[in-house]
Amino acid sequence: MSFFSSLSEMIGISGKDSESGPKEDVKKETTVGETSGEFAEFSAFDLILTNQFADFNIDYLNPTPTQTIVPIAIRKMDAIAPPLSIYSWNLESNVWTKLLDAAGSCHSAVVIHPEKVVILGGIRDNACLDTVTTFILKQSALETQLDVPMKIARTRTAATFFKNILTVVGGWAKHKYLTSMEIYDDKNRVWYACAEMNKPRANAQLIAFEDTLYVFGGYSGREYEAEFERYDEAANKWIVEGKMAEPTAGFAACAFDEYIVLAGGWNNGNNTLNTIWAYAPKRKLWCKPFGSLEKPRKSFSMIVTEINGEETMCAIGGYSDSWAPQSSYEYYDKTQGKWVVVNVDPQIPKQT
Repeated sequence: MSFFSSLSEMIGISGKDSESGPKEDVKKETTVGETSGEFAEFSAFDLILTNQFADFNIDYLNPTPTQTIVPIAIRKMDAIAPPLSIYSWNLESNVWTKLLDAAGSCHSAVVIHPEKVVILGGIRDNACLDTVTTFILKQSALETQLDVPMKIARTRTAATFFKNILTVVGGWAKHKYLTSMEIYDDKNRVWYACAEMNKPRANAQLIAFEDTLYVFGGYSGREYEAEFERYDEAANKWIVEGKMAEPTAGFAACAFDEYIVLAGGWNNGNNTLNTIWAYAPKRKLWCKPFGSLEKPRKSFSMIVTEINGEETMCAIGGYSDSWAPQSSYEYYDKTQGKWVVVNVDPQIPKQT
């Protein structure tokens, strides 16, 4: 039995979240109280996280037509981060509503689960963070939960839920690019160190596709990493699976149809890409079935959601070459075979 399978059984997860509540020592606070009826259920809204100084690695899990959680990344290099604001966004009416302000951090990882958002690590006041903060969606409130810190304080890390277990890899800490991997036992509130990756990576993407975990891209401190790796669950070992079609960092990724789709990012520190590459794991093939983004983007969000009654990909926000914020999103129109840009009015909200 694999390490993940053993842990899943131990903490009572089998394709579903554990039903056990948080331990008594978990710090909780209800950050939004009773709300008006129009978003008492959150079900018709997307949740938005936005921070002028943030640089989020994004993951998206289990999309549904009625509830999509979207972290928006707006990046600026600065040692002091302002509050991280969480908004609800109605995609159809383009209405934004601020729900709360949370503690700010730069270069954090954000992980999405059907009923919660988890923010991990980052940097604040020139120090790497080991903090883990969970925002739990309730019918009439957002509850903030401070979880057990990671074993290693890290920034520019990549994270996802793999088989419902929170998993973190890579990043940067104490002037070193990391290969380390940690997983979180939510029931017993313990972080475990797992297999080291073969290559150090910061600003990479960690993607769970079906029953397999992959890590793509990133920067190693010397180069933009071309090789991508697959986690061998049975052996608790990372294996170099192949080479990316185009080494990049700061890109967005999502699972769509039979593909892992990688979009945008940068590959020389000065440019911004609009390229889209798709990897078909079952065929071990790189291809370009989805054209290119209309606008070059980096440090942005990419989700799968329903637009005009059709499930498709949506690229949201991010930055251009000059690090100017992109106040637009674009979605892939399957019928036309191209990306359609929608300017956001009012603009994607950010801290001032």
